[in-house]
Amino acid sequence: MSNIKLTNDDLNKVVEAVKKSKQRAKIFLNTRFNEIVIVIGMHKPDSVYDAIDDEVWDLGSPYRNCVSICGDTSELKNYKVVRV
Repeated sequence: MSNIKLTNDDLNKVVEAVKKSKQRAKIFLNTRFNEIVIVIGMHKPDSVYDAIDDEVWDLGSPYRNCVSICGDTSELKNYKVVRV
């Protein structure tokens, strides 16, 4: 895990990366656990995951370790959410 402390600026960078992928997603920031989660929805084709993953990868190594992409989860109710 990376030693960086995620902030709203980091969340904004991930939001821009997802927008660049031209895919729809919900993006959550959890400062308590120092992670950003991108939720793409259940049963999406691999191409959606791949497009978002490629853009996040291009952000560099700090983000590769702190960003997760998932289909759906009910455990995210306490996160700050951004819809893209």
